[in-house]
Amino acid sequence: MELRNIGPIRRAHIDLSGVTVLVGPNASGKTTLSVASYAALRSQDDAARRVLIDAWDQIHPTGGRLPRDADGQAIDASRLAARFAEFFRDTLSDELKRCWTPDLTMLPRRGRTGNGAAPRILVSGETFGDSWTLVFWLRNGRLQLDTRNEEYKLPSFTTLAEDIAKADPPRTHILRLLNSESATRGVYMPAGRSGYVQMQSLLSALLIHALGKGYFEHASVGKIPGTAADFLQFFANLDAKESSAISPDTAARLESELLNASVRMVEQQNARQIEFSPAGVNEHWPIDTAATSIAELAPLILYIKHGLTARDFLFIDEPEAHLHPANQLKLASVLFQLSGHINGLVIGTHSDFFVTGISNALLQSTATARRPNQVPLRVYELRPATRTSGYDGREITVDPSVGFDIEQFSDVAEAAFDEADRLYSSAVNASD
Repeated sequence: MELRNIGPIRRAHIDLSGVTVLVGPNASGKTTLSVASYAALRSQDDAARRVLIDAWDQIHPTGGRLPRDADGQAIDASRLAARFAEFFRDTLSDELKRCWTPDLTMLPRRGRTGNGAAPRILVSGETFGDSWTLVFWLRNGRLQLDTRNEEYKLPSFTTLAEDIAKADPPRTHILRLLNSESATRGVYMPAGRSGYVQMQSLLSALLIHALGKGYFEHASVGKIPGTAADFLQFFANLDAKESSAISPDTAARLESELLNASVRMVEQQNARQIEFSPAGVNEHWPIDTAATSIAELAPLILYIKHGLTARDFLFIDEPEAHLHPANQLKLASVLFQLSGHINGLVIGTHSDFFVTGISNALLQSTATARRPNQVPLRVYELRPATRTSGYDGREITVDPSVGFDIEQFSDVAEAAFDEADRLYSSAVNASD
């Protein structure tokens, strides 16, 4: 994905593979990049599935054979592929607009830059083996598809159409693809997870109590930003009776090493309650009475216990929030290990300690793996643009044998040390 003149970003490119780390100052565009990538990932997979459903809707009424046109001629693979491409384009565009609009609060417009460039978003991907690129302009508060842009490219879907046409009957291939679990699932955990968890718990209890007392017949909640709504919905759908495919050791490690407590979900009076229990205590207490660090990590732990699948692409903002530096290093190690069990991981962070933990985890993986750097790692740094306002993104070179360093973090540490040295020297001179 590439964003140009969107929010605080002047220009930034991001490739999603393995572990992706986003670093930069506050309000530099890390969340903008993360949300845009998450929306594109969800939209791509949804559009691909709808293409298959559309193909099924065309073929199923004909007894599983290829449909016919108005002249009664069977539609061949090339015409079927063209229809797929157009349907994919329209569906993907609609889904992206749904995620990024109506008010584009997720991606605020920076306005025109010095060269008069309008805000633009490029989304690229690969679906059913075909690469594609959609280009959008942001005009009058709306996303508009720019089909004339030289980078605009639709997928051909030739292979998909030919495979469907060759199958006997064609619907068998469509069913096989629809029933597969190969599609990537985006999971987004926004910053401030402890607040969302506590809000959901308290709001659920309040509504159930009010409804039970007959205070009102219907209840409604105003619109919540897309990623926050997705997070709450995903969290509400977790089933404590289900267990993830991953070993429970990962969640247990987080509980023992970082929280010194365990976390669980229980159903009480038709309401879901999240509880924690400190180590060595045989009682469980509501999560809203816990330390902020426990409430912040609880969604991640419960996701690992009950919701994680191998096809997940996890986006997590500020995973280090409310954690002591020593625990930030431990969490970085756990998340890097977790990335080997899912499709991918995108992290936005401000922490030098957390970044160091990721670098150390990479070095450990390189030293112990039979094949160096088994988990791909990309690091993107957002820095102030040189000739205009806003921020530019650049990829930092990552060497699996030596790790990586974030220059802006080193600059801050050096400046703080120099300031301390100056203040100390001033104090000594004043005392003399």
